[in-house]
Amino acid sequence: MPDPTTPSQAFVISMNRTYVAGGPLLDLGHQLEGLQWPIQIASGSFSSGTPFSFKLSGAPAGGSAFHVVGFTALNAAFKGGAMVPLPFLITGPWPVNGQGNASIAGPWPSSPAGVHILAQFWMADAAGPVGFAASSCVQVTTQ
Repeated sequence: MPDPTTPSQAFVISMNRTYVAGGPLLDLGHQLEGLQWPIQIASGSFSSGTPFSFKLSGAPAGGSAFHVVGFTALNAAFKGGAMVPLPFLITGPWPVNGQGNASIAGPWPSSPAGVHILAQFWMADAAGPVGFAASSCVQVTTQ
């Protein structure tokens, strides 16, 4: 039986390794595979009033997704995967298009610098271990 604390090769490959070291974004992993590997890519400077986006790909086409946001890590077993953020705010359902993509974008709200925010998409997915799939969790540090 594989060691559950060691990421699989598919998990390692699917993490976003393009975030700049020391920048406002860090991929924390913990995707839950369904029909595909859902991937969340965040972009922006995350300073008050500047544009930001959270983009989801690999979700079940035509479905919906919920964005779970928190300030601390929960890392609890949930629906066959790991709920990384301790939920503070859950937004959605966000519509997923026919290609399995969804996006949340706009101006970043007013916030103090240095706050860590964790965000992860969750969605129903019949191919998931318990009927769900989840994106990797991204940690944002506000600027």
